[in-house]
Amino acid sequence: MSKQTMPFRFVYRILQIAMALIPASIGSLGFLNDLSNFQGGVKNLVVPLVTMAGDTKNFTWRALPPSLAPYLYTLMFCAEFVTGILAVIGIVMMIKNFLKSSIAFERSKHWIYIACIWGTLVWGLGFFEGAGDWFLAWKSKNATISGLQLGALMGVIELFFVFFYLKYCRESDLELQ
Repeated sequence: MSKQTMPFRFVYRILQIAMALIPASIGSLGFLNDLSNFQGGVKNLVVPLVTMAGDTKNFTWRALPPSLAPYLYTLMFCAEFVTGILAVIGIVMMIKNFLKSSIAFERSKHWIYIACIWGTLVWGLGFFEGAGDWFLAWKSKNATISGLQLGALMGVIELFFVFFYLKYCRESDLELQ
């Protein structure tokens, strides 16, 4: 590698590590937010959502008993936390391989790819489709629930952006060798 391309390689790698902070933050902060007010989240978010309280009388056959709400909430925030953990592992691996070959650095990014895919399943399938379409969150008069699909969509878009950015930088990193 020439001395001219070395700074660009470092810049690309630093930017990739910085981008990997997005899924790590989404997963970790989601987990901490859910955990910090567990009872309030169950009462104000999950119970009204799964019981389909509000303007959904024709669809209440889809509703779940409120006794399941704490278990569903726990499942939800653990799934969010997995996204954060996978991304943190990826960041550590990327830092560990920062000065190593392109191949070693690329392999370390696989943890971030898995975090992005898992997070897309959690927020896309779980929140956007499950909460939004199955439990009809968008029809709720509860402001916390009605914005659930938009928040999920924003998270999924961020994860897609990170995933494709890291894939794009792969080509740039290999070309600079």
